Amino acid sequence: MIYGVYSWDVIEPITYITGVFYTCVSMGFYLRYKDDFEWGNAFSVFQARKLRKLIKQQNIDLKRLEFLKTYKKDLEEGLAYLKK
Repeated sequence: MIYGVYSWDVIEPITYITGVFYTCVSMGFYLRYKDDFEWGNAFSVFQARKLRKLIKQQNIDLKRLEFLKTYKKDLEEGLAYLKK
């Protein structure tokens, strides 16, 4: 809002309501996740929630997936050593 267009009587309630809204969102986020609210934190939380939901829907075995990732890493390190 621009003070030249609108008067203080109009802008002040809008800024107050905006501040209260962001305070409520931040408090709700903190109470739920026990972490300070930042847009980056919120994005990672929502992304992790979506990932867990998709993993559950597709019945993915996380232990096997982790094993395969470490096995791939070990093979790549071994190939890099052989190429030297």
